[in-house]
Amino acid sequence: MKVQRLNKSALLKLLDGKVEDEATCVIKFYSNTCELCHNFHSQYAEMSTRASRKELHFFAFNIADHPTADYELGFEGVPTLVLLDVSPHRASQITIVPDPEHPHPLTYLTTTHVADFIGNHLRRKNFSDTGGLIDV
Repeated sequence: MKVQRLNKSALLKLLDGKVEDEATCVIKFYSNTCELCHNFHSQYAEMSTRASRKELHFFAFNIADHPTADYELGFEGVPTLVLLDVSPHRASQITIVPDPEHPHPLTYLTTTHVADFIGNHLRRKNFSDTGGLIDV
C-alpha cells in the first residue's frame, strides 16, 4: 500500500475514532527541514508496499501542519513513527515507536527496527499469523 499524506484534519479524525473500520495506522511524523526524515523516506515507502495485512495503513504527516502534535501525542523530534489502533467511535490507542538503541547515522530509524516493532505490536494485539507482515 502506498504511503498517504495526512493533513491536520485527517490526523484528528484518526485520533478521535472517526473511522469506518478497525485498523492499525503507521504514521511517520516528519519535517521538510529534517535531513534524516528525507533520508528515511524511500525505506518507509518500500516498507508500506511490502506490508501484507489489509488492516495496516501507512501515512506521513508534516509536523509543520500541526506544530503541537508532538507535544500532544507525547514524543519529541522527528523522524518519529506512531502506531494508532483505530476503531469507529472511540479514541485511538497511541503507541510511539521507541527510538532505536543504535540510530542509523543517515536515517536515524531503520527498517529492521520499525518492522520488528510493528510485528511485535500486532502480535500483542492477538493476531496469530504475522508471518510475512513486512519483508525487510
